[in-house]
Amino acid sequence: MSREGRPSDRRQIYARRGVIVVLALLGLVILTAYFRETQNGPLHEVQTDAGALVAPIQSGASRAVEPLRDGWSWTSGLVTAREDARRLSAENSELRKQVIDSRATAERLEEQIGISSALDDAPDGYEALTARVTGRSVNNWFSRARLNLGLDDGVVVNSPVIAPASDGAGALVGHVITVRARSSVVTFITDPRTRVGGRVLDSAGAVGMISATASGSLLLNNVARAFPIDDADIVVTGGFTSDQFLSVYPPDLPVGSVVSVGKPEGDSYPPIQVQRFVDPRVLGSMVVLLPTSAEAKRRAAG
Repeated sequence: MSREGRPSDRRQIYARRGVIVVLALLGLVILTAYFRETQNGPLHEVQTDAGALVAPIQSGASRAVEPLRDGWSWTSGLVTAREDARRLSAENSELRKQVIDSRATAERLEEQIGISSALDDAPDGYEALTARVTGRSVNNWFSRARLNLGLDDGVVVNSPVIAPASDGAGALVGHVITVRARSSVVTFITDPRTRVGGRVLDSAGAVGMISATASGSLLLNNVARAFPIDDADIVVTGGFTSDQFLSVYPPDLPVGSVVSVGKPEGDSYPPIQVQRFVDPRVLGSMVVLLPTSAEAKRRAAG
């Protein structure tokens, strides 16, 4: 016979069930009386007294666990702050990358638009090809750059090189000094050893020699004081040199504009400062002019 089947066990089970039923009924009666009586009833007073007795215990317990609660809040806040910092740092890096990419793309598009305009401005007797800069010198005395075009592309020594100015027109940059099969080196007009014959537009025929200072600034020298030259006058290539040889640069290639006309010192040839239209040191692409006509080839041959 199982334990649950014995009379004593059944009595204990019935007793426990009876107690549960009595307690449930008692609770129901108390709740009913509590909700039916007024706020000043005895049950409400018991609740108030019990709350007053328990309040100090709750307050003490709350003060006791407050440091633990504050510590947990500080720790969780620190973890959250670190996660937020890492997330914001990653977002900032991504935004910086997007800004750099956007600016680089805008610069490339602007440069391509300018290069297209410069290609259209190629003088007669020359074929224009776009060349990409693959290396450059940072020394003004050796102001040069390496291009990705060479003999295989038709480039020859003394091929003029131009680049788009701010108005889109092709302005003089320099000329090719060495050529290999797939590359070439261009020297800039900012190289102090370069001499360019130039003339000033709207000046009744003022001509002179353009040279660069050690800092890369351009000067137009040997222009007689009698010629009327004003600030902002345009300076172009003259198509000549100071000796018996032809200039490697065809005439009328834009070079820059007059910034100031100095006072002559001891002679009648004031120094004329010229602001170049193109800064070759920042170019990523250029336009090489390949001689095609007989005259252009004679200029390249010197």
